[in-house]
Amino acid sequence: MARRSRGAGEKAGAPGLGGPLIAARPVARGVLIGFSLLVLVALIAVLVVTNTPWGREQVRQVVLGALDDAVDGEVEIGRIDGDLLRNIRLRDVSIRDAENRPFIEADAI
Repeated sequence: MARRSRGAGEKAGAPGLGGPLIAARPVARGVLIGFSLLVLVALIAVLVVTNTPWGREQVRQVVLGALDDAVDGEVEIGRIDGDLLRNIRLRDVSIRDAENRPFIEADAI
């Protein structure tokens, strides 16, 4: 039985295996690494921004908007202080029912 010698550019291994699939792996790995870095940078940006007065105000507005649809009455939050992940403080909080009667009023939570 004669052995076929490999020509220029042929790799060892079973015939028909590899090809475009092996060539796509570095591309897929690069896309995955790029996407992971993008997510990491976005998370860091969110953490940095939400620890500024402007960022906490944005969070307050989002929370109030979500509660507006969920509560039959009125929710007020004066401001948000602290680190949003570990040490959050809500200032001047009040919840009023549909007849504008106070349900909860607190200087700080």
